[in-house]
Amino acid sequence: MVYPAYGVAEVIRLETRAIGGADHAFYVLSVLGSDVTIMIPTHNADGVGLRPVMAPEQARAVFDVLRKPSTAPEGPWNRRHREYLERLKVGTPEAVATVLRDLLRLQCGKDLSFSERKLLDTARALLINELALATRKPEAAVEREIDRLCRPTRAA
Repeated sequence: MVYPAYGVAEVIRLETRAIGGADHAFYVLSVLGSDVTIMIPTHNADGVGLRPVMAPEQARAVFDVLRKPSTAPEGPWNRRHREYLERLKVGTPEAVATVLRDLLRLQCGKDLSFSERKLLDTARALLINELALATRKPEAAVEREIDRLCRPTRAA
């Protein structure tokens, strides 16, 4: 499963807890590559964006997004930051890919703000982890492919 705010996670168990006199079922997730454990009410899984890992066909679509020209929002860094946060909250691989692509290309021409660098790192980690699972490739190979695709093209 993928939890948009944290990335790929494994459902380690279903758990029932009594809250306010009623029993509620929860997914207990272990985020891959970290010590983070998350509990999500099963009735709210769709609402928080919990979804399966992308299929290989969707991975190809994500690589297509990375090839496209940047759609970086205009204006000051804080406006871009808000836009990127909204895209990450959407949680779809394509939305995360647009954030990664735009920030990688933006940093080629100028220094990113501290918060933009953090968003870049977050988007990179989220996407690499999931793409590696979807394509059954090592994370290092996926990272090299992303870096190759996101290089800005130079005019001749």
